[in-house]
Formats: sequence, structure tokens, C-alpha cells
Amino acid sequence: MTRATYRVVYHIFQLVRTLFLPKDGRGEGLLGEELLDWVNGVDPGMPPFAFTPAQAHRVAPNNDQGNEILQSNPPWEHPAFWPYLQRCILRGLFKPANTFLRSLENHPVQAVKGLASTLASRLASLPRSHDTSQYRLDHQFLTAHRQWQMALEADLATQPGGRKGRWLSDELSEMETEFKTVVELMEGKGERVLAEANDWREALGAWGLLVDVSMTRDDLP
Repeated sequence: MTRATYRVVYHIFQLVRTLFLPKDGRGEGLLGEELLDWVNGVDPGMPPFAFTPAQAHRVAPNNDQGNEILQSNPPWEHPAFWPYLQRCILRGLFKPANTFLRSLENHPVQAVKGLASTLASRLASLPRSHDTSQYRLDHQFLTAHRQWQMALEADLATQPGGRKGRWLSDELSEMETEFKTVVELMEGKGERVLAEANDWREALGAWGLLVDVSMTRDDLP
């Protein structure tokens, strides 16, 4: 076998271990974060199995690229700014995503600053099921997540234009489109997750993180 084939086989075995040899020995808990750990551990040199050829070039975010984008002036005009931010959300990398949103607080338009600040604050508080110090039981996490979703909706309703309205002026329509993608990912819109995911692995990891946060091993098929 080629080296690439060995990598594929290795990560298949890692997936098998995640699904059938769970850390708790029972596999009764929520699966999303465990799948996401597997996705984020996949070798970027592996074949992408992308949904479409146009998506095949997308890869997981890396720190060097993120630093390069943030050091540009201004960072939001870098062509990779929004794709990087959105991919961080898909991959559960909320700290760098939050940093990117916070960089928009330096934007000269107040509406951009306000929306970015709101989303950054809300993203930073998104509950994670693997945070056992706060959520000892699954239902505690699920309750917290529902409350978080309601708070996000309330936050968005306070923005100029309301919950679904136009937040920015016509001159910033492209930026508003990017903001809407971020919002729909945070809301866990299934169609948006599938549209933005690089391949089936990234879609699967994001699904358990953002869309069906109550997903268990029994739900996976």
C-alpha cells in the first residue's frame, strides 16, 4: 500500500475506536465532541472526499494562516478572512473564531462593530458537552444549549434590522452575506453546515457540534 493509503486506513481505525470502543466503556453519551476530535485529528494530506470539486481546496484552519490574516491591514479585507472564520466555527475552534470576530470591532462602521461584538460574546459562551465541570449530565448540557440558542435569537433581535433584517447598508452587502453564514452556522442550520463543510467528515463533526447536539451513537446511522 502507498503511504497515503496507510494514512486513510489509520484514520478509519481511529473512527472505529471512537464509535465502538468509547472512552467511557459504554458509549451511552453524546457523540458530537468525540466525532469532532476525530475530524480535527484527520491528516490534512488525506483525500478530501469533497461534496463538489469546488470545495476540494478547503482545508482545516492552521495557526500560521490565522496569524497572517490577522496581521493584514485591515484583516477583514484579506480574501481568506471569512472562510477561515467560518471553518473555525465548523471545526469547533471557537477561540480563534472569537478573535477574528473581535478584530471587526475595529471596523469604521458602527453596525459592523456591534454585530461582531454580539456574535463574539455569544460564541464564547456556547456550551460544550465535553465540559463536564459544568454539565455532569447530558440533560444539563442540552438545557444549557437550548437556553443559549434563545439568547442568541434575542441578541440578534436587538440588532438594526431585527432578527432576519438587513443589518448593514447596501455598500456592505457582501459582508452581510458573510455575517449571515456565520449566524446560520452558530444557529445550527443544517443546510448551511452542509453547504460550507469541506467533506463528509467535516459535515459529520459539525453536525454533532452545531445541528444535532443530542446525537448519540444510536443516531449516527
